[in-house]
Amino acid sequence: MTALLEAKKLLQSVQPNDLLRIILDNPNGWYFAGGQVTGRVVIRTKEAVKSNGVHIHFKGAAKASWGTTETVGEGHRQMKRQVRRNGEIMYANEELCVWKPQSSDKHLPLNETIFPFNFVIPLNAPPTFEGTHGHIRYTLKAVIDRPWFLDCKQQIGFTVLPYIDLKLFPSSTEPVKAEAQKAFTALLGRTGHVKAIVATNKRGYVPGEKIELNVQILNVTEKKVNAIECQLIQHAHYTGTSISDYKGNPLSLSQVGGVSQVTSTETIIGNARHDFEHSMKGNFTYKHLVPIPPVVPSFNNCPIINVNYSLKVFIVIKNQDPIALQLSIIIGTIPTQPETLEASLPPPQLAYNPIPPPIPEQPSSSNEVEINPNGLYPILPTAPPPDYDAAQLCVADSSVNVKRFSTATDSSEPPPEYQPKYPFYMDFH
Repeated sequence: MTALLEAKKLLQSVQPNDLLRIILDNPNGWYFAGGQVTGRVVIRTKEAVKSNGVHIHFKGAAKASWGTTETVGEGHRQMKRQVRRNGEIMYANEELCVWKPQSSDKHLPLNETIFPFNFVIPLNAPPTFEGTHGHIRYTLKAVIDRPWFLDCKQQIGFTVLPYIDLKLFPSSTEPVKAEAQKAFTALLGRTGHVKAIVATNKRGYVPGEKIELNVQILNVTEKKVNAIECQLIQHAHYTGTSISDYKGNPLSLSQVGGVSQVTSTETIIGNARHDFEHSMKGNFTYKHLVPIPPVVPSFNNCPIINVNYSLKVFIVIKNQDPIALQLSIIIGTIPTQPETLEASLPPPQLAYNPIPPPIPEQPSSSNEVEINPNGLYPILPTAPPPDYDAAQLCVADSSVNVKRFSTATDSSEPPPEYQPKYPFYMDFH
């Protein structure tokens, strides 16, 4: 007992970084799905440290969980009950021993010792994501196994990105349009309507790019248009494949009379409003640029979490409810513009070499985001990846999801300061 207390006191006085560190070869901390995450475990010892071994654990998992009220039981025993819908998918769960004692001497080498490591990121790994009801996280945890002492640990998170080359989507370069109208009755029974037509020159964008929005108003009334408001919306969809009570005790789906359920959230990640200095009457056109912040790309290759985007446009009419329109867009990692923005960096080292799955074409009139029949966006490169040193990787705005999903008992949680980093083109032309 005395030895354990002394060990605990010693580890509390020594920061993990003083003894044990994980250093990624990519200082930006991002990697493509299908590639390799490589780095070094660095141990610095100033005195003899006894150990059974040094291990590094690579974990990637998607988790979803939310509370809901559902009917539990059968017949006259039915009752309303607070339950939790849960879902979890493990994408990576590997452990590598980077050092073990070769003899009866179980002491780590003195001074600084470097142990390289590499893990293959699964080809079907979805991107890193932090959401309201779930997350997708990739972590590395190094452990010095110390006999009769508390283990020394360090854990870091890193960002996995899909390789979404928008040039592989036929509809990415096609215009998207929506229209709506609203009828009004004026004094003396006169009727008229206001018709709004909104359009973008294409569907596919990357963070840092600006959506060119064209608004056309056909106003056959005396009503005045006061403003035009645009909202960039992130739609996150979560699927619960199991159910439990609030104490974590599992319940069977038959007990709640239902199968897997889906819940969705809408988060405004960009908002722009233009108030006309003089209220607009009659017919007119208006052009507006909507910037895209650093956010997770669109993805649909995770069975329990997927994300898509839309642009909502509101035509604000004086003393009336606004006219609302919506356009679906795709956010990728490689822009539709040709070679001007592609990097001089070599392509990522992939552990697999399959042919990218086919991309189905859809009519340009459809506002739905196309989905690959295999459930995957094309993630293998047809050209070198973008120069993220020029484009910069930006930490996602934490206000996008103020209420972070968390599980108190989840030992895979990355450090509190970790936030995903997504590509952002600083000087997009």
